[in-house]
Amino acid sequence: MTLETDLVRRRILFTGLMFGLVSPALAQGVPPVTGSPLSDDLYQGRALSTGTLALETSRIALAKSAVPGVRAFAQEEINEQLALRQAYAQATTATGSTPRVSAGEATGLAGRDATVLQLHQTGSAGTPFEKLYVGTQVDGHRELRLLNQTYAANGSDPQLAAIARQALPLIDRHLAILQDLNNTL
Repeated sequence: MTLETDLVRRRILFTGLMFGLVSPALAQGVPPVTGSPLSDDLYQGRALSTGTLALETSRIALAKSAVPGVRAFAQEEINEQLALRQAYAQATTATGSTPRVSAGEATGLAGRDATVLQLHQTGSAGTPFEKLYVGTQVDGHRELRLLNQTYAANGSDPQLAAIARQALPLIDRHLAILQDLNNTL
């Protein structure tokens, strides 16, 4: 199984869990994929797609949430996603390849991500919204962790691999913050 197949499978399972279509026991049976080949284009595209959902839901959380910890995390996530976009644009410019997205441009979301974004947009403010936001961020950060870990170990572009390595401690820190937020909601 490739990393791309594993990520698609995880997204489908998350969507099923969110809408009550899949049992948690089934979702936990998804094995991690390590050492799978990951092209530069696939890495950057997946990272930007997952990052776009994190960015857009964080903008919504900043507008809707009254919880100081959620608001602080949302602002930090916005800042980091914009910085990562800039880093990806600089890395691709330095290597002469075509950037997947410019530093300020948001890629379009489709499928599950568009549905999740719509849930954030239409959801009422309050604890259910904050739980949805934190859950979405946890899922996205776990996906980004696997993606960056795989590319840092096996990626062919040294600049993108450096970005992946630098992202790992930030992702881990965010997962710890999200766990704390989840425990307080």
